[in-house]
Amino acid sequence: MKEKTCFVIAPIGEEKTSIRKRSDQVLIHIITPAVTTCGYSAPIRSDKISNPGMITTQVIQQIIEADLVIADLSYHNPNVFYELSLRHALKKPVVQIIKEGDKIPFDVTTQRTIQFNHEDLDSSKDCEKELIRQIRSVEKDPSCVDSPISMSIEMKALKASGDLIARSNAEMINNIRELRREIAEMEQKLSLYIKPSGDSPFPMYVDTNKFVTAANSSFYPGLIPSDSVEMGTASIMDKLTENSSKIDKLLKSMPGLKKTNGDFQKK
Repeated sequence: MKEKTCFVIAPIGEEKTSIRKRSDQVLIHIITPAVTTCGYSAPIRSDKISNPGMITTQVIQQIIEADLVIADLSYHNPNVFYELSLRHALKKPVVQIIKEGDKIPFDVTTQRTIQFNHEDLDSSKDCEKELIRQIRSVEKDPSCVDSPISMSIEMKALKASGDLIARSNAEMINNIRELRREIAEMEQKLSLYIKPSGDSPFPMYVDTNKFVTAANSSFYPGLIPSDSVEMGTASIMDKLTENSSKIDKLLKSMPGLKKTNGDFQKK
């Protein structure tokens, strides 16, 4: 039986630089244990390809043929986003990760992205566990993989359809996607001072010391309208949960669609 393959898209940097050191540590200590636990061969990164030939051609071949791609969006490296867009266009399994503190770019905000600090042992272990969870989730039904590119193609088909219900669904889906993007951006801002905890729809708890520091600075001016840390956070979390519930109800009410991995596609 052919072993499953994994290709890693990541900022690599020059030898002996801090970027290369970080990329190597993430590959060795987080990505490799996660993918091998899921039955994949050791992951390959572009600088680890040993076959002779044009490196660009070989990288694209890996992006096309690999059973799984892990994309590290840290440092907003342009090569990473070019390669990620190719994978998105193929509508094949990809899991996104990014270093804690880096902003998730607008175009991929709605894609699940694991945030982590490779210098924190607990954060690194949590990232490894979440990688395993997401890999196993996508393996259950690879046909349900969606990306901004594949969704846009499907949306164009819906809008061009002579079916009034399909066209109506397309407009509703557009609105839902924008709402989800806004929610994702709010969650990213909240992650400045809150950490995951539990299994709730928005599983977070408040790090009050970090929160007060952030609220008193100009980093996110006006983010918290209340002088009370707990009250301000509770208000935002309630709004996030309410909007998430509205999205789920809208998706369930639209004929001809089914919900998959938190998103939607045609039945």
